[in-house]
Amino acid sequence: MMKASTFFSRIAVMTGLMSLGFALHASTYTASQNGNWSDGTTWSTGIAPPAILSGGDFIIINSGITVTMDQDETFNNSQAILTVYGTLTSWHSLDITSGKLNGNGTIVLHSLRMGASSTSLFSGSMTLDNLYNSESNLSLQGNVIVADTLGLLAGNLNISQGASFTLIDNAVLNMGGGGFNNYQSWHQGGRINLYYTSPGISAMGIETTFANLQNITVNLPTATDRLDMGGNMTISGILSLMGGRMNMGAYNLSVSGSVFASGSGCLMAGTTSVVTVSGTAANSIAFASGSNSVAALNVNTTSAGSLTLGSDMTCLGTLNVQAGILYLGGGQLTLQGPVSGAGYLSATSSSGLVLNGTTYSLRWANGGSTIGRLTVNVTGANSGVTMTNDMTVAGILALTSGYLKLNGKHLTLSGTTTTTAGAIYSDSIAYITLAGSAASGMGALKFATGGDKVQNLEINTTNNSWAALASPLTVSGSLMLTSGNLDLAGNDLTVQGTGSITGGSATSYILTSGTGSLRINVGAGSAGMLPVGTASYYAPLRVSNNAGSAANFNAVAHAGIYANGTSGSDVSASRQGVIVSWDLESDMTTGANAAVEAYWSQAMESAQFNSAKVYLSHYTNGAWDTYNATAAVSQSGNMWSTSRTGITSFSPFAVLSSGTSTGPNGINDVADAVAFAAYPNPARSVINVTTPDAGGTLHLHDMIGNEVGTYVVSQTSSRIDISGLTPGVYFVSLDGKHTQRFIKQ
Repeated sequence: MMKASTFFSRIAVMTGLMSLGFALHASTYTASQNGNWSDGTTWSTGIAPPAILSGGDFIIINSGITVTMDQDETFNNSQAILTVYGTLTSWHSLDITSGKLNGNGTIVLHSLRMGASSTSLFSGSMTLDNLYNSESNLSLQGNVIVADTLGLLAGNLNISQGASFTLIDNAVLNMGGGGFNNYQSWHQGGRINLYYTSPGISAMGIETTFANLQNITVNLPTATDRLDMGGNMTISGILSLMGGRMNMGAYNLSVSGSVFASGSGCLMAGTTSVVTVSGTAANSIAFASGSNSVAALNVNTTSAGSLTLGSDMTCLGTLNVQAGILYLGGGQLTLQGPVSGAGYLSATSSSGLVLNGTTYSLRWANGGSTIGRLTVNVTGANSGVTMTNDMTVAGILALTSGYLKLNGKHLTLSGTTTTTAGAIYSDSIAYITLAGSAASGMGALKFATGGDKVQNLEINTTNNSWAALASPLTVSGSLMLTSGNLDLAGNDLTVQGTGSITGGSATSYILTSGTGSLRINVGAGSAGMLPVGTASYYAPLRVSNNAGSAANFNAVAHAGIYANGTSGSDVSASRQGVIVSWDLESDMTTGANAAVEAYWSQAMESAQFNSAKVYLSHYTNGAWDTYNATAAVSQSGNMWSTSRTGITSFSPFAVLSSGTSTGPNGINDVADAVAFAAYPNPARSVINVTTPDAGGTLHLHDMIGNEVGTYVVSQTSSRIDISGLTPGVYFVSLDGKHTQRFIKQ
């Protein structure tokens, strides 16, 4: 068993060794003369302290000694103590992550950073460019001057009784998560700038009420961090939104200097908030998604100033652009209320504007009248959106409700148009250019009753795009066909006598897909071109008015030649003709005398067409007539034509040929041939056969010439049962004079 004396002896040795180890680890550096921190001759031991003090070292600068800290220094041990009775000066940074600062001397530094585990009992004088605090309760006991930045990163800053704290003019107060007390004892040397960097959710405090508050910067660590306003705020300097969200809540924000949004920096608006931007600068703001509705927006910059929206925004009340320019940027501005002021809007091809109020006048700045998307959704009697200068809609024009009033301006549509209950309200001096590129078409243009006239209409689409009319339209000036088609559908397009048509080609013409016609006015002794066509072919007509007075002429181009003029079966595929016919009408009821010239391309000729003997057939008195056959005339653009004079009435016309024999069933009488038809085609069980005369025998042949049936007919219309035939291609003929091809399904 160990003796008691031996046990206590060993304890004494261990204690002595521990004390020796601590003493070896902790060093004391006492400045003995003026000099640099890193110079060993400055210190009594001849050894300079290291740049990072991780041990419990003591550094003492006695009264009357000045040490210049010629490098950054870090204290990183809770037992380390820096005591300054003399003077410590430097252009470098002192970081007391943990440890103590004591003394009553003088400290002049570029930067002092007090960490979360640091303690300051220093009661002397400090002049600092930057002071950053994370100590839980930093108590300043002497006279402290901060010239550049006071960074409150954590904890609280207190000014002890009898102490003095001064922020020099134009200093920055960085609110990074910390706070302060006793602010009433602060001395402000002039203007103060606030800089918010706190993570998570934080709130503005009493610092926003400081006198001479100048600039505010919000640069929170992440896009989802939030800084809440605590009341209405007026900023006379610069508001910089660089990161995170500044939450207005129910308060108002007024910036009379300038405001800039960059990175993830943005505002969160409340529906009762009012934003006012004035001054002379080029400003920008952005709003967080889902928090972008304001009660009102006021832009009152000088004529050289502006405000750019960097996000979507909804203005529930009045948008007042009193002066300057509001740039829509790449977002969408939705207006629920009116627009007032003498300022201007400016947009780009990526901007959007939705108008949901009652009446608007669009005032575009020079060079800023191209907008990506425009939605007109106004309500009320005679409500509308009035253009005050030319405008281009590069994307979607949505006419949801109310009118887009052209007001004599030039509207260019380069995208697509959708129409529900809205319409375009045009006038006789307005100009419309259709310049879309969507392969699926630009959509249909609807004009309001009484607002369905334009001076000039230009069709200049690309990528084989086209546009359509959803209502009638009158052109008093020029109809310019440059590229692309305009489909009339069921609506008339009228070019008045004061107007003209330019262009017209296989790549740009008026498509008459429905009952709508192209109408032109031709003066006495004059001629006019009707550049119409079908979905597949350009087939214009030229009309010469040889009567004694002007007249209107309407033309519709149909795909096919119909047995009854504009109805009945299509017989163009198996006849000696051009596979397009024209319905030409005129308002001249008496004294008519016209010449008509029809144009076609070779692709429009049927297989049996004989271009050496063609004529323009006129459907009158229930039949297609004949006319003197002549050779087709070659025209520019790979087109051919034939003409006819002495026309005194108007109805369908077709180009036919004569004098051709094609096998045992030669076609010599084209007028009769057109009246011979078999339909439907294809057919399943029954075909209907119409013949030019009553009586005769119908013969059915298959593809190789075998006769598969004969039928004696006594009327001009007969039904033939083909249900027993094998599916395939067949021919029906009448007494060897006429033949029609059909398909049995």
